[in-house]
Amino acid sequence: MKKNMFSKFVSVVLVIATVVSLCAVMGVSVYAADYTVVTTDAVRLRSSAKIEDDNIITTLEIGEELSLLAESVDGWANVKRSNGTKGYCSVDYLDVESGSAVEFTGVTTEEANLRKGASSDYDSLELLEKGTAFEVLDNSDEYWVKVQVGTKSGFVYRAYTSLTLSPAEEEPPATTAPESTEATEPEASEPQPEEVPEIPHNSPDWYKVSIMGEDYNPDIAPLRGEFYLSDTEISINTGESYNIHVISLGGSLDNSVKFRSDAPKVAKVDKGGVVLGLTEGETIIRATFRGFEQSVTVKVSGSPYTPEVPTTPTEPSEPITPTEPATKPEENKTFSLSASSATVEVGNLYVLGAPYSDVVWKSDNNSVATVEDGIVTALSQGKCKITASIDGKQGTCEITCTKASTGLSIEYNDIDLEKGKTFYNSAGSSAKITWTSSDENIAEVDNGFITAKNTGVAVITATSSKGTKTCFVNVTKAEPIRFSYAYPNSAYKGEEITLVAITDKTRKDVDFKININGTTTTVDNATKKADGDTYVWTATTKINEIGTFSVTAYSALGNEYTTSKGGKTTVFVRENKDLTKETKEYRRASDRLINLIASFEGFISSVYYDDLAGGIPTLGFGKVVYPGDTFYNNMTRTEALAQLYDTVNNGGYSDNVNTYLESLGANYNQQQFDSLVSFAYNIGYYGLKSDTEIRALILSAKEKKPANPEDKLKGYINGTNVNFRSGAGTSFDSLGLLNAPEEVTLLEEKLVNSSWYHIKDSQGREGYVYKDYVTLGKVDTEGEIYLSLIDKSEFTRVVLEYHHAGSYCITGLLWRRVDELDLFYFGDYTRDGDDNKYGYSFVCKLDSSVRL
Repeated sequence: MKKNMFSKFVSVVLVIATVVSLCAVMGVSVYAADYTVVTTDAVRLRSSAKIEDDNIITTLEIGEELSLLAESVDGWANVKRSNGTKGYCSVDYLDVESGSAVEFTGVTTEEANLRKGASSDYDSLELLEKGTAFEVLDNSDEYWVKVQVGTKSGFVYRAYTSLTLSPAEEEPPATTAPESTEATEPEASEPQPEEVPEIPHNSPDWYKVSIMGEDYNPDIAPLRGEFYLSDTEISINTGESYNIHVISLGGSLDNSVKFRSDAPKVAKVDKGGVVLGLTEGETIIRATFRGFEQSVTVKVSGSPYTPEVPTTPTEPSEPITPTEPATKPEENKTFSLSASSATVEVGNLYVLGAPYSDVVWKSDNNSVATVEDGIVTALSQGKCKITASIDGKQGTCEITCTKASTGLSIEYNDIDLEKGKTFYNSAGSSAKITWTSSDENIAEVDNGFITAKNTGVAVITATSSKGTKTCFVNVTKAEPIRFSYAYPNSAYKGEEITLVAITDKTRKDVDFKININGTTTTVDNATKKADGDTYVWTATTKINEIGTFSVTAYSALGNEYTTSKGGKTTVFVRENKDLTKETKEYRRASDRLINLIASFEGFISSVYYDDLAGGIPTLGFGKVVYPGDTFYNNMTRTEALAQLYDTVNNGGYSDNVNTYLESLGANYNQQQFDSLVSFAYNIGYYGLKSDTEIRALILSAKEKKPANPEDKLKGYINGTNVNFRSGAGTSFDSLGLLNAPEEVTLLEEKLVNSSWYHIKDSQGREGYVYKDYVTLGKVDTEGEIYLSLIDKSEFTRVVLEYHHAGSYCITGLLWRRVDELDLFYFGDYTRDGDDNKYGYSFVCKLDSSVRL
């Protein structure tokens, strides 16, 4: 079937001729070029061509049509909305509609690959030099611009481009109003060549008649550059050619109309508009000239076309009379899906593929299984037929839904994941599990670690001999900011603070906004440094207020600044400049501690299973990954450091240690705080919190009054879990356990059996306690707790016991505990625990060969 536009073109020419003739008589210009652009994303309309907090007029919706008022400058377009509102928005979020008289061009800002598709996974067609000019064909992708360079079209990475929107260069012909209202015959004049509609040499007769008939007037100047095509839809067989004709209504086109095929493997087109069918399918042939575009839908039927080797023709001896076939072959009305049948467990997903992108999917029994965009969801046991339809053709697949297996489970079924990040999903089964992805170009999976490669959707499947489970993954755009932090992590008032943000290499700039007691301050002029596949952006500032202040980093893709979860951090500014003074003020881990922890943990770029921690997935500087966590795998060292800052500050270490010491009423300095944070980071905060010995030792670290004569029979317990015995010896029964700082009364001034105090406890019970666990004198219950007063011998013993992995002694952990004690007592941040330079004495209870 071939549809022409005979009646349409005759009508168009007659209407244009009539309207333009009337306008010429009335002195009215007929030029009405359409300078329309359209937004490709939600973008802010601003009152000036720059990013400022107070110049935002409104946020434009996706797909909103705007009028371009002038050529864009430095990436900013001056536009007008349909309601008359004028402003500026970023060129990176605009595209040109079909038929618009806007020219969309650009140049490369450095060497860049012209690729076959919108990803670095596609092959390079050509390496473009810096300054290469191109025509923009499609600007809708976040990271890639589709361009035309000479005869080649492909995709260029957006970060390497500079784009310009401009109205068509040529102006409409000038018109002047007649001196009188009476109609006068126009003066005879030779029409200028460019004002005469061009008649292609191969134009069909109907076109010549319609253009050159009695309605043709060479004095009428139609819209310059406007044209039509002879067809809107054609159907051809493979190997068959068809010539699409260009009908110019705006002067000579000088063979400048550019043709291209959206699917050149289906049908290709040459520069003269001749289409050749190659393989069954459908494509769009597009013709463009100076912002105008027309298109033809081409449907190709038949087996793939292979050009034959030409041979010398021979003339037949007699004319051959063609005969019409007895029956006309029918067009194939079916096509194949990726599977004709499939079995799916209830609750699982199954992905079907079709040879066409715009098919309509349907299930004949939605109570058994539903389908959306080719993804089948099994709802109940039974059978149903899934159908994909397009243009009267269809493909089918029979789905059998079976009972869900109970021998395999998957923890997360629906996952949203930003491009470039990894999600840890977990499946449980007694058998070996194999993981697969329905589309590895969208999401890859390795042992439950799902990595987002490109935007789109994929189904991840976990399979074992016990059954199959699936999860749905929706990959969204990459985060504008991957990580952010500030240092010093604990800054003194007025001290210079460095703000840090890490982005991918598509970002062009970063700004920081600090909220200081309700007032937002912008820190810009950030400098960048390449680090692997990332940029590290830094800027400096000073804050003269005390407290914790929120900081948000925004990155620019084009001229629009956006942020994400990774862009939110805080700055901590303290009042106390003397870090050695013991106070009750809130503290943060120092930068020296964070660097020491990094040294303890060691840097691992990719997630691995830490055998010392029971096979728990870990990466960076000891960051533990749990099912449901999202993270950046294959990270840089700087990213791992940023993650460590965030983990220490916000992962339950700094805050929890502060809360713990506050609950005990303790005064502490920076080195003591840092030591306990390091200890908690390694063994877990709840390991510190639940240790009753450490708690009792801290509570005992009080200022004490000397014994008075009237208090000579007073004392208090200085240890934890001290046996209160019925007699003066270890062979006597225990009446219970006593803990510091319980006050006791001595019933006898002298020791019993040289080693035991005969006492009465706070409950009035009489018994005996070994002498080393009783301190004479009355404890000052009003005295302050200072960690510097802690029982050094006991605290050292308790801390050093934490050097085991299960029942095994790990010498590396013992050296780490030594370093933490060095830090607690002496403020020594050097990692050299194996030297034991301060001479601690210790013997392990599990293995006496492990000792200091």
